[in-house]
Amino acid sequence: MKWEDTPDFSPYYHTRAHLRGIQTDAALADMKRALTVDPDQWRIYRELADLHFSRAEYPAALAIAETGHAKFPGNYILDLVYSKCLTLTGNYEQSLDILANTDILPYEGERAGQSIYECNHLMLASRCYRSGRYDQALSHIENSEAYPENLGSGMPSFPDYRHQNMLRIKIFDRTGETGKSQQAREAIADHTRKFGEKTRVNLYEQKFLESMRTTSRLRLKTTRFP
Repeated sequence: MKWEDTPDFSPYYHTRAHLRGIQTDAALADMKRALTVDPDQWRIYRELADLHFSRAEYPAALAIAETGHAKFPGNYILDLVYSKCLTLTGNYEQSLDILANTDILPYEGERAGQSIYECNHLMLASRCYRSGRYDQALSHIENSEAYPENLGSGMPSFPDYRHQNMLRIKIFDRTGETGKSQQAREAIADHTRKFGEKTRVNLYEQKFLESMRTTSRLRLKTTRFP
């Protein structure tokens, strides 16, 4: 007997989606069907948003994350999903607003909220740098080094601020503050001597580093073709 889409039972479609291979179109259809059958199951909003994002369907991921966030106020897991989708679609200020009103229960290894927070400020700093608003860029860099208590991640003993100092160097080189630029270079070198090169970066760090590469290419193009 083939049940097809007749069962009115959300776990049936959720399970079938994973059995089919979660990245397939058929699995996506099953996840949407699971949500239609049981729209009060918050976990499906999270999984469906993540599925859309893994398929590079960013507007769809943001839409479902926003719906889940609105439907389940105070669910910090959905708040994080929504904030992540906002960050990875370039809505940095709005993502920071969501994080400011989210209380994440601390547990060992929790870093998602902090990573999103840091990325938002670094991306805003990068944007300010590209438009010549250096004081605002430096302010965002400083904010990115904070560890807000509500995000559930305490400040480590030896925080890694090498990305922040990379951008400080660019700013101080542009403003002619060679002493401050050298201090930032020394801070990077000192951290690397103590803890080694950064060999792995998370999704948010990748976004910032790509922004820095784009900025460098733009500067090079401007220099060659004024």
